[in-house]
Amino acid sequence: TEDPPTAAEALANIGTSSAIRALMEALKSPRPAVVHAAKWGLLTLGDDAVAALAAGLGSGNRALEINASLVLEAIG
Repeated sequence: TEDPPTAAEALANIGTSSAIRALMEALKSPRPAVVHAAKWGLLTLGDDAVAALAAGLGSGNRALEINASLVLEAIG
């Protein structure tokens, strides 16, 4: 049987700006599993997430900046 989608997968499938904001916020989480799921969700959104990820680079939040950079690099 197939596993149910994670919250990040569900948000990525929605693709709205509020979902992107939620995934971006999750990049700041101290929980590695949450960050990993958020990265996956944003990567799945690809070009639709680029503007938010680019904005995250100058956020002043180190975790967000690093994770946004990693996702942008993966998107290419």
